[in-house]
Amino acid sequence: MSSSARLGRLIDLGLTDETPPAEARCVKLVNAIALLGVVASSGSIVVAWFVDLAGVLVIVAGVLVCVGALALNAAGRTIAAQLMICASTIVPTFGQVLNLGLGAGVQYYFVPIIFIPFLVFPRHRVALALGFSLLSGALFAAAAWAGDSLPHTSSDPLYFAFSVSLAAVMSALIGAYARALSLAAEARLAQQRAENEALIREVLPAPIAEQP
Repeated sequence: MSSSARLGRLIDLGLTDETPPAEARCVKLVNAIALLGVVASSGSIVVAWFVDLAGVLVIVAGVLVCVGALALNAAGRTIAAQLMICASTIVPTFGQVLNLGLGAGVQYYFVPIIFIPFLVFPRHRVALALGFSLLSGALFAAAAWAGDSLPHTSSDPLYFAFSVSLAAVMSALIGAYARALSLAAEARLAQQRAENEALIREVLPAPIAEQP
């Protein structure tokens, strides 16, 4: 099996033929964010190993949470996976901000985290999405205004550049993936509409089938 096929199977964890398209999109996004979190955390572990060993434990915990979200989706517990992935993006990020200080740039991870909840929660759970999003924004603002009280010991240029760059890459990847899923859903709807119209033309007389 190719690496792309393995990645596709991981992203589709928890999906069945009965999963509604809207919920399938959320499941796929949770899986994709969890996988992205594992990859990003692996890179952070390498950098943190030379900067702050205590932070390695926090990052490892984040990896375990991402794996746990994948396992929950695979078990069909999608709401628990959505809650876990949103909480896991907020709590460790804030913990790392307090641990490393603003100089590390970890607070910029809140930028992509702010809109993640609106992608992983279905429409009927908009209150949860809004709550997590507001919390992420509030913590980013708190970090920005608490510069004098937070430590500044971790101002290593390499770690700062890595953190800010990875936050930007995460934002771009999540946005691009969400757009790709949206376009795919629109294409499926257009195909279904065309198939329905073709079926109507076959069953009904032409004058009736052509009526708007």
